[in-house]
Amino acid sequence: MRRKLAGLGLILLGAVAIYFQRRELMALIVALEQARLVPVLGAVGCQLGFFVLMIALHTVAFQAVGAQARWRTLAPVWFTSLFVNLTIPGTGATAFVADATTRGIAPARATAALLLVRVCDLVTFGLILLAGLTTLSLHSALRLTEALAAVGLLALIGFWGSGLVLAHVAPQRLEHLLTWLEKQTRGRLKRGWGAEQARHASESAGELFAQPRRLVVPLFLALTAHLADLLCLAFLARAFGLHLTPGTLLAAFSVGLLFWIVAITPDGLGAVEGMMTVAFVSLGVPVVKATAVTLAFRGLALWLPLAVGAALHLSRLRLHPRSDLAVCAISAMTALMGLVNLISATLPALGLRLTFLRNHLPLEVRYGSRLATVLAAFALLLLAQGLLRRKRFAHRLAMAALLFSMLAHLSKGLDWEEATLALGLLTALWTQRTKFIARSDGPTIHQSLKILVWALGFTLIYGILGFWLLDRHFAYDFGFRAALEQTLAMFVSFSDPGPLPITRFGRWFSGSIYTVAATTMGYALFTLLQPVLLRQRATPAEQEVAHKIVEAHGGSSLARFVLFSDKLYWFSPGGSVVGYALVGRSAVALGDAIGPVTDSAAAIAGFVAFCAQNDWDPAFYQTLPDNLDAYRASGLQALCIGSEAVIDVQSFTLMGGALKSLRGSVARLVKAGYTTEVLTPPHTSELLRPLRLISDDWLQMQHGGEKRFSLGWFDEAYLNDCPVIVARDATGGLVAFANIIPEYQKSESTIDLMRRRCDAPSGVMDFLFVALITWSREENFATFNLGLAPLSGVGQDAADPLVERVLNLVFRRGGRFYSFEGLHAYKRKFQPTWEPRYLIYQSSLSLPRAAAAVVRADNPHSKRWFLSTKKN
Repeated sequence: MRRKLAGLGLILLGAVAIYFQRRELMALIVALEQARLVPVLGAVGCQLGFFVLMIALHTVAFQAVGAQARWRTLAPVWFTSLFVNLTIPGTGATAFVADATTRGIAPARATAALLLVRVCDLVTFGLILLAGLTTLSLHSALRLTEALAAVGLLALIGFWGSGLVLAHVAPQRLEHLLTWLEKQTRGRLKRGWGAEQARHASESAGELFAQPRRLVVPLFLALTAHLADLLCLAFLARAFGLHLTPGTLLAAFSVGLLFWIVAITPDGLGAVEGMMTVAFVSLGVPVVKATAVTLAFRGLALWLPLAVGAALHLSRLRLHPRSDLAVCAISAMTALMGLVNLISATLPALGLRLTFLRNHLPLEVRYGSRLATVLAAFALLLLAQGLLRRKRFAHRLAMAALLFSMLAHLSKGLDWEEATLALGLLTALWTQRTKFIARSDGPTIHQSLKILVWALGFTLIYGILGFWLLDRHFAYDFGFRAALEQTLAMFVSFSDPGPLPITRFGRWFSGSIYTVAATTMGYALFTLLQPVLLRQRATPAEQEVAHKIVEAHGGSSLARFVLFSDKLYWFSPGGSVVGYALVGRSAVALGDAIGPVTDSAAAIAGFVAFCAQNDWDPAFYQTLPDNLDAYRASGLQALCIGSEAVIDVQSFTLMGGALKSLRGSVARLVKAGYTTEVLTPPHTSELLRPLRLISDDWLQMQHGGEKRFSLGWFDEAYLNDCPVIVARDATGGLVAFANIIPEYQKSESTIDLMRRRCDAPSGVMDFLFVALITWSREENFATFNLGLAPLSGVGQDAADPLVERVLNLVFRRGGRFYSFEGLHAYKRKFQPTWEPRYLIYQSSLSLPRAAAAVVRADNPHSKRWFLSTKKN
């Protein structure tokens, strides 16, 4: 958990760093708009070659110090280290050390490998820097800042190189230094850490210096990587129409990379852009094109690998246990593509491209394409989360939205750059299509409200961004605050557009805000209706199969409830069925899997795998203790949530002092002329009508609606499928009733609905229960189930888990919200035996979500957040 929080902190810091560099990113987008395609592709190829060479350099360096490493393992670590280093300067090496430790490589060996990489990198760059500074000197363009920075670089080379030399020549001094550092930590490092690290460092340096030839390959790779980077800069210069001499390129490249290394800002942010541009200008390059080339180079050399590193770092956090690298990267890129669409739609087309489009496409098509781009942005941003959860429908919609985006970008302004990005992401989605197999979640009000908020926020961002960037198209100079106020004003008043647009594009943008708002808000309102219009239900064929399995293998008080219409079904190959409800991201199964006993463990594992495929969190509610080992074997955890009260009907008697109050209630009602009768189905409408009146009276008395999931509800078809016991007063009028439900293969009877009139005499429920127990004995049942007493028997032992002990406190002190202890005391007077019941959930982090899902399943029309488990 601590590592995840630290990782999320890094992501947040990275976002802050990128926010402060947003002007540079915007300038980069504008610069790339002016570049030619073929040279840009050449620059991208050179930069990819640089990435490959740097990863190969790290691989060879690890092997040179005696640590086994593969490039496939180190590649994601290298990209991640770039992002970590931007977030917290100087900490990029920790990513390599942490990865090496997990693979059994001593941290000192990993550090020695990184020292070797750093030395080779700086030494080879020193040669390039020497040539570059010489060029500046010959043109009388060498400044004091470049000279001082070069001296700083020499100091860095000496510092990193001395670390390797010290480990080889004077290992004892290194041990004294590390031991001193160990003491300064005051016990935070384990005893002997300094000596151990010094020994590993000495061994690594000894292997390296014993075979100096091992330095040749790393030095060659480092030099080749710098040349690939230099060639990338040359291609970018050509992309902007510059034909520069090798000396000019060498000078600007060496100055830029120099300040990348020695500047105090993270990765030289600001310093590299300024000094590289100055170097170009001092050698005769126009300032506008020098700036464009510099920004484009930084985009490929810094921001591109940082984006990859951020995506990899996010995936390593394992925000969801079923996410993988490719899925996380595609999800992040989809969200990024949505942002690109949004920004691109608010920027006017370039002059030459616009002239071409004017000759071939009518105005309506061009502006319609811009609107399509905005709506595609909305869709992509919404679908990114679905892709992260591997939803199949989200994958299909994202592919359609990307294809739509490609056409829209080309028709709105010949924006081939954005269209190329969309095509690349579309290709990635197609190649990874087998990973998107999860079914869609059921529609919920909670999800719909989130979409509604997101639709409102998206439209506001679109309006603010457009007014801010397009103020030259209006008779008003919009700052950020004015853009915000204008957008909010358009939401409040549809009649006054505010400052008049002075161009055709400005008029289109003002009108597009209303169109975008109508579309996004309309979609959000439609999602609000989905939970009503589109309910997921089991098919008749599935219900028939489930009914046969439950009749053949059912054996608990919940078996009949599995057949209710609010359940979906999963069937195991071994003949078991799991009845579950889909609540948000949770698939809550009612009770254990029902089927052959020999198939129980396989059915549990299969349902867990089924949930994993659909990105759902599995939970089992009110399970028996019989299968706890099977649940734990499937990676699940168990929480005791109460006990069922079970009466042995053969030995039950009203005699004895313990049942004095119960015996008195029954005798009083018998004396008053009250009787009970068990009625077998089918029931007449003359009976069902007064039963409904009693049920409605009881519900009004309870100030609530019907429950679901683990309880039944008043339904004439349901009641016509089971016996009903009724209590009558002396005049024959009905005052209470309960329906008796089967437990199929278990010799036990139980009830579901148990309701009375509000004016029924006290003790009528005791009277009904005693009659039910007597009837069960006459029908040769072995036991009668009084139902679950929530939190009864939970957390009474000091050795019980902390969560259960907290629930025990709720049991004893939570009477203000629900009489847990009172319900337990009522059932206890029947002298039952207590059988524990459990909530099975995935992990400690998912427990609150599982509990909330159970409450929502049991109370679909209520927001009362407690477990409603008493009989209706």
